[in-house]
Amino acid sequence: MAVGALDTTVFDPALKLQYTPKRQFNVAMKNKPFLSAVNKNTKMGGSGTKEFIQYGNPQGVSGTIADAIANASTVLTKCWNLTAKKLYGVSVIDGLAIATSQTDADAFLRALDAQVGGTLDSDGQRLARFLYGNGGGSLGRSASGQATATITLTDKYDIVNFQADMKLEVSADDGTTGAVRTGEVTVKSVDRKLGTITIIDSETAWTTQIAAMVANDYIFADGDFGTAGFGLKSWLLDAAASSTTHAGVDRSSDNRLYGQYYDGSGENPADALKHGLFYSMLENDSQNLKIFTHPAQVRDLIDLMDAKVHYVQNPAQSGSGPNGDIGFKSVRMVTPMGEVEVVPDRYCDSNVAWALQMDTITLHSAGPFPRILGEGKDEDGMYILRRVNTDDYEVRTGGYYQLGVSTPGRSVRIKMPTPA
Repeated sequence: MAVGALDTTVFDPALKLQYTPKRQFNVAMKNKPFLSAVNKNTKMGGSGTKEFIQYGNPQGVSGTIADAIANASTVLTKCWNLTAKKLYGVSVIDGLAIATSQTDADAFLRALDAQVGGTLDSDGQRLARFLYGNGGGSLGRSASGQATATITLTDKYDIVNFQADMKLEVSADDGTTGAVRTGEVTVKSVDRKLGTITIIDSETAWTTQIAAMVANDYIFADGDFGTAGFGLKSWLLDAAASSTTHAGVDRSSDNRLYGQYYDGSGENPADALKHGLFYSMLENDSQNLKIFTHPAQVRDLIDLMDAKVHYVQNPAQSGSGPNGDIGFKSVRMVTPMGEVEVVPDRYCDSNVAWALQMDTITLHSAGPFPRILGEGKDEDGMYILRRVNTDDYEVRTGGYYQLGVSTPGRSVRIKMPTPA
């Protein structure tokens, strides 16, 4: 070993102490309510995971024995076939930056900790968005401005999914079909109040870089088109399912296979939730639901409820059970069907609420997810890599995951009024 050489042996104690599995979980999940609340199964293996559903009973029932015999049928069953999707984060840290930020006296942030922690948080942000999506990977849509350097999003609240230095691409399609348009842009700045995205000066206009771009195009982080895992929109539809299979299942025969849905867009938030919840009563013996929606909807709901608001603290769910360090607060809403918790989540679309039977929903992953890659069981242990011909180091994070909903018919997708 050359004198003064910096290798993984030197950094092993520091990295391990800073990023235990619990530490990685806390960084990635914090401030992402649905991602932290959903059940975790970290044992996904083999060719994937299968989830069984029985959605109908035998129908050999009649007031006459002859008809009961003639009408005898079997139980109705399906099996969801879930295969893992990939999500990666890469942190690159300069050797000098690491060496000169070892102690609190040297720097406000240790370079290694800041860079890796930030990337784990970005992994979590992207996943938090995907878990509400349809598997296409879109982060928002452009309403106007494509012939300039600044576009306005169709939903200003989607701005939470963007930040400076992101590379973006667009498509006429949502990522479940089609292809991206030729070209890409780099974000210079975002306006989180107005919901606008401005690209770097050298690119002058979005259509300079992506000539075919038009209003209402979908926007993707570079490389994300069509690569996301299933989200709630994949499992819980807002209309009757077609015969096109999902996870190997034709869902068209019964909305127990694609969820309940309700259009409350013409109502106030309280009425939309109340009326949407009714449909869960048709499939659930008990009203044990949790509602996730955008903070703007919760704001409007609180305005309607006034002094009747009750707050509840919820623990997060790690791969091994509840994790109270990164819990989240919800609002308790009293309805004719009982008390229901409403959770604000900024990664949820602003005009949708999800009334979810949480014990039917699981985030499956091959090992803890997201995590620092390389330090898991049977991996090579090289979780910090020296880059060739540079004085830089690389840490890779992410993993392999898929969202499963074993009984979609017990949850409800509710279209909400457009918030201010």
